[in-house]
Amino acid sequence: MWRFAMHRFSSPLPDVQYADVDDAWNFMRTRRRAYRNSLECLRRAVDDWIRAPPLAFIVDLGDMIDQQCEAQGDSRECLDRVLKIFEPAAAVTPVQHLIGNHELYNFSRAECGALIPNITPWYRSFSPAAGWRVLVLDAYDMNAIENGGSQAVEEGLEFLGRHNPNDLRAPRGSVDVTKGLTGLQQRFVPMGGGIGERQLAWIRSELQDASALSERVVVLSHLPMHPAASTPSALLWNFDEALAEFGKAGQGTVVLVMAGHFHSGGYFWDSELGIHHVTLESPLHADPEDARAHCIVEVWPDRMELLGELDSDAIAWELRPRTRDEALQPYLPLTGVLKGLFNLLSRLFGVAVVPATDRGEAPLWHRSVRFYRVVDLKTRASIAGFYLDPFRSERKRDSGGDFWADVTLSYSALLGLGNTPRRPVAHIVGDLEPRLEKSKPTLLSFKQVRSLFRAMGQAVQELLTNQEVGLMAGTKGLEVDFAAFPPRFLELWAYDPATLRSFGGHFESGDPMPEEMIQGIVSSQAFHSGSRLLDEVSLAKIDLDLHSKEESHDITSSGGKGLTSFSGPFSSGYAAGYFIGLWADVLAADAFEAFQEAEGEPEIQELGLRFREAILAPGGGRAPVDAYRSFRGRSPRVAALLRRLGLSSGRPETKAS
Repeated sequence: MWRFAMHRFSSPLPDVQYADVDDAWNFMRTRRRAYRNSLECLRRAVDDWIRAPPLAFIVDLGDMIDQQCEAQGDSRECLDRVLKIFEPAAAVTPVQHLIGNHELYNFSRAECGALIPNITPWYRSFSPAAGWRVLVLDAYDMNAIENGGSQAVEEGLEFLGRHNPNDLRAPRGSVDVTKGLTGLQQRFVPMGGGIGERQLAWIRSELQDASALSERVVVLSHLPMHPAASTPSALLWNFDEALAEFGKAGQGTVVLVMAGHFHSGGYFWDSELGIHHVTLESPLHADPEDARAHCIVEVWPDRMELLGELDSDAIAWELRPRTRDEALQPYLPLTGVLKGLFNLLSRLFGVAVVPATDRGEAPLWHRSVRFYRVVDLKTRASIAGFYLDPFRSERKRDSGGDFWADVTLSYSALLGLGNTPRRPVAHIVGDLEPRLEKSKPTLLSFKQVRSLFRAMGQAVQELLTNQEVGLMAGTKGLEVDFAAFPPRFLELWAYDPATLRSFGGHFESGDPMPEEMIQGIVSSQAFHSGSRLLDEVSLAKIDLDLHSKEESHDITSSGGKGLTSFSGPFSSGYAAGYFIGLWADVLAADAFEAFQEAEGEPEIQELGLRFREAILAPGGGRAPVDAYRSFRGRSPRVAALLRRLGLSSGRPETKAS
């Protein structure tokens, strides 16, 4: 275990932003700033850090003094007061200083380098403990504010000019530089900054080294790097490029990004990459009576804990188990995954997926598109068909590398030929990068495997229905929570060890997927599960409150910082229905557990056919509660989901019980 220290005010924070001026409102007139009190907050923090058990380092995320110091002509005096307070701590523990916009309002970069100890190199890395690497970023590598001007300013103005139509060279305050900017465009303002090409290349190299050495990485930046953890105007200009580099390093490499600048603070958990984005509140807003406005972060093998003065102030962030896509992908070739998926459909639902051999059998819109017939193994009759269009193209929507599915032709007893009903046709569409080398197959990430399984779960609802009333076939007329159930059920099979083994092994050597890799995938379902479940329940409650209560009330207390990025009920058709995903997860976990309880392959096949007949075949023509009871023999239970998430040690009920 190792520790590092930061400022804190109900959560950790940077931006001392001291100035010898009276308290005043912030620019939005929403919070008071106590400029002189921030110096007292720092003094108390240093006293506590000195008395604490040994720390690996202390970090100041920038903006030690405010821009008002320059206007008053006492920039040097104010900076000296702040640095003087740091001295006792710096004598026993390394203090990492970062450059912020307010340093650059007061000094040139060269002056900052000469006056502030341990602030250069401007971007750097160090190892506080074995297996860990800290990247200190220069968020003002490109900027438009540096006192005295520089090459960095010219690069910054050129960059901003491509995104902001206003006169950025006008004297500060004489022009509204935010005019015409909306949404994430609001970050393209002079008080922000960006990372240049050379620093991006350095980040790439550092993360490659860290990944090769199985190191975890903490990133420190003055500017926030995720939209969900900040207001748009406070973001790093090219945060998207930095996040892309984090993604290339693989899941579980970068685990924490700590930033300041946005004084109100924010938090976002990137569940796909396993990154906690923490934006820290400023001591400028600390109550003058608050004796403790700082924290210590403890780092353990499986978690990080932010420790305040009180036990109730503690916050814990779990660390995702390392399952790097670059190590996993060779075992997930698209052809092998499809083979395993089609075998699963045969095993569960008694159907064979047969590729069309005659290109005239179905119209195709691209040479990479394939058409498959679905054949009932009992009757040997073709009962449905579906298109698979897996690769990205100019005319397709960007789905972030994921798959999605929809119906092309619905099942209809009336619209067929003669006495034969019209067979359903679905399409499954992907956003995979086309192959550049013909000799190398398309390799999937595990996220894409899950997405493909979920899309197939959407498709089978249309393909395996036999509901004669056309307006009730497939998902038509079906309650939305029950319609979300089969896709999530089939997605759970992507975590099934036997299914993972069915993908055929390494695409080059044919070696089977290592058991430790399989177990890592299985155990990843329980990662951060308690926090995620609480978040989902909290947001579902907020959604219901928003759509059911007429009186004015405060909903932010249960939502916390995450509420600022909660768009579920507002940007989709699920108003007052955010709970649907949770209930569909309950149904999926409970149904999947029936297969885990099965004794042998014949019983699994029997269960699969029962799922097909009870859940998929009726479409919207049967009440979901009756359909589920027909399959499971009882109503759904939440316990299976809790077991799956590692939140309950109980065992499934046996048949005897």
